[in-house]
Amino acid sequence: FLGEGGIADDFDYRGSSKIAGKKTRKDEKQGKATLISLMGYNNAVKYAEQLSLNLKKGLKQYGSKSKNLNQTIDYILHRNK
Repeated sequence: FLGEGGIADDFDYRGSSKIAGKKTRKDEKQGKATLISLMGYNNAVKYAEQLSLNLKKGLKQYGSKSKNLNQTIDYILHRNK
């Protein structure tokens, strides 16, 4: 959902191909609907951040057992490649 083919993957919209490690704006050029094309870049970022917070809130009940999942959520949302 956040990762490959998901919300965070759409954020390559503003990145450079060198940083992203792949062609950017490919979905836009192919006319594919993305979260950014539907909501706008700033709203998509806010949505992804809120989704991340909600996921982490749900994971709190698992305490330290959810540490790896929390780190994975952060990595996916803030990755460069």
